[in-house]
Amino acid sequence: MARCLYHNSFQNFMKADNNSIFGTLCENYHGEALTTTREAWLGEISILKNVLRGFDDNGEIVFEYDIPRLGKRVDVVLLLQGIIFCLEFKVGESRILEGDIDQVLDYALDLKNFHKFSEDHIIVPVLIATNYRSSSKLIQMSVYDDKVVNPIVSGAAGLSGLLSEVLRKFPDEPPIDKNWIISP
Repeated sequence: MARCLYHNSFQNFMKADNNSIFGTLCENYHGEALTTTREAWLGEISILKNVLRGFDDNGEIVFEYDIPRLGKRVDVVLLLQGIIFCLEFKVGESRILEGDIDQVLDYALDLKNFHKFSEDHIIVPVLIATNYRSSSKLIQMSVYDDKVVNPIVSGAAGLSGLLSEVLRKFPDEPPIDKNWIISP
């Protein structure tokens, strides 16, 4: 059983037609996706196609990744230059809510503690309220020495710059296991 609804290299994701990616998400979803879910996926695909231009073609993108044993699903995971980005989208939202920040942090901590191929990597929880007009300025590790960055926030317009800044801050991370998607 697949642990996600869509997984591909950045290169293949960028080449693929948006409707093809959307179709794969719908086809792999268990049951009938709500209209709001389908609209969110279309928004996320479009945003990420714009954001990922110019990034390393060796990255991987994963939509709707099931966190093993916990029954939770991360909107999008980016595996890029040894860093695991957990992205939680709030499509159409212009405000940053504390509960949404907690949600993306929980996903990052779940990967850190319950996903073997994530435990030794930097994990960056990112909340994207798509209509938010700012981005985090401070990128720092949590006080717990667990390689989880404190949650960062952005609107869609600032996401590319924010990801670039994280990659500049942590430039020499070891590669992520090629079997990350099926990690115990």
